[in-house]
Amino acid sequence: IADGLMGFIKSFCLQMNQIIKKIWSYQLEVLPPHFEEGETVDLDYKFPCLIENGENISSDVSEVSAGTADIIDFAYKVVAMSHLGLGHTPVFMDEFGVKLDEFHRNEASRVVNEMMEQNLFSQLFIVSHHESAYGGLKNTDICVLCPDNILLPSGTYNQHVVFK
Repeated sequence: IADGLMGFIKSFCLQMNQIIKKIWSYQLEVLPPHFEEGETVDLDYKFPCLIENGENISSDVSEVSAGTADIIDFAYKVVAMSHLGLGHTPVFMDEFGVKLDEFHRNEASRVVNEMMEQNLFSQLFIVSHHESAYGGLKNTDICVLCPDNILLPSGTYNQHVVFK
């Protein structure tokens, strides 16, 4: 069972890294836990990260920056939904990309657009106070719940919704 699970975990990490590579400008890889052949260990659920040509290795994804964690979480969500057969389920992202610099935010939007065009999920809901998190997305309906104290999005909004 353990060998089979480790094979799945390695494949899962590889699929996550393929998504991450499309967004991140330098090397960032989520590594599966490493165990020596025949070693008896307790699984600690830690997934090291290789960052910037192997110069930095964090012992777990929980130790990376907030922006890096956003991208890892996004990749995890997409791969998990795929394995669970949840392509028909909407994807919900709260404040996605706001912790990223402009380059990575644009790349993340580009990848999300590609995934939507490939129908990898039926709908995408992004909750954000920052137009840069959703402004680059195509075919969007923008809903503003309360216009107080926010910079309103350019163009039109609330065209297809009614709040009561």
